[in-house]
Amino acid sequence: MKMKAIVSHKYGSPDILQFKEVNTPTPKENEALVKVYATSLNAADLETLRGTPMSRFGGLLRPKHKILGTDIAGRVEAVGSKVMQFQSGDEIWGDLSFPHNCGAFAEYVCIPEQALRLKPASMTFEEAAAIPTSAIVALQNLCGKRPIQPGQKVLINGAGGGVGTFAVQLAKHFGAEVTGVDNAGKLDLLRSIGAWNLCLRWRFHSCSSSSFNTGTLDFNDGHSKNGHRDVETKQKRRSGFVERPF
Repeated sequence: MKMKAIVSHKYGSPDILQFKEVNTPTPKENEALVKVYATSLNAADLETLRGTPMSRFGGLLRPKHKILGTDIAGRVEAVGSKVMQFQSGDEIWGDLSFPHNCGAFAEYVCIPEQALRLKPASMTFEEAAAIPTSAIVALQNLCGKRPIQPGQKVLINGAGGGVGTFAVQLAKHFGAEVTGVDNAGKLDLLRSIGAWNLCLRWRFHSCSSSSFNTGTLDFNDGHSKNGHRDVETKQKRRSGFVERPF
């Protein structure tokens, strides 16, 4: 049986991607075969496509995984003999980033049982597919070694990005006072999702972290102002659907 997929056989720009027919995968005993209804793009997908140093783990010269994509929502078509929590017809969402094998940019993908969750009935497939990677990275940074507490203040750099918008809303949900840092074009968005205070990125120095009793979360692209690597790259340390706290 054949399926359509977006395939990359080498590292490079999006121009090297090919839309082609490939063999439909067969689930292993601990996997479910999922028909993909929706998927989403993350910065990590572009890094993997381009072959940035951090993304070449397991594939120094050529991509280890020919089909990219980590965030997925769809319907279970078949399950392996040892899958206990899901059955054919279940609507699911999941995260296929490391240590899993990507593959969301296709009609079908095989996914380990532990990387899946049942999709809430109130959510569309498109809404569900936009959540896994970005929301989990945000959640683990708010609830990791120093869980956020009601009344605390937190500054979120890159607050208008994929992870940042989840971090703002989650921090507000936990009762924190949120200051968001991003460019001027995103300030209205940040106000709408609950940022109490706003700072333009080019004036970042005026938002001193000394005034925040929780600390600063940096979700800016690339490297942060203090030279630490973007927190989104830490998602590669995950095991299963929910990331370990830092």
